Amino acid sequence: MTIVLGYIWFFSLIVKIALHIHLDLKHNRYQGIGSAGMNPFELFFPYSRSVKPSFVKEKKICNVLYRAAIITIVLFFVYAYFSGTKITKW
Repeated sequence: MTIVLGYIWFFSLIVKIALHIHLDLKHNRYQGIGSAGMNPFELFFPYSRSVKPSFVKEKKICNVLYRAAIITIVLFFVYAYFSGTKITKW
């Protein structure tokens, strides 16, 4: 179960980051990760900037994927806690 939640979290976050960069590119806001105008932590939060009407659907998908990533990481820790799995076991 934890492996499934991990995969869901990882892939939803990767697609969300790619969609976030895509929206920035389409609106000429993306300046590269690590550049002076870009805070890389913005990629891990919901897309809150205004977009053209033709990109509203992509913005909603981006924000839904963000919520999915947050929900799966919470479910991961809740499942691990109640199943007695030690997360810090290496």
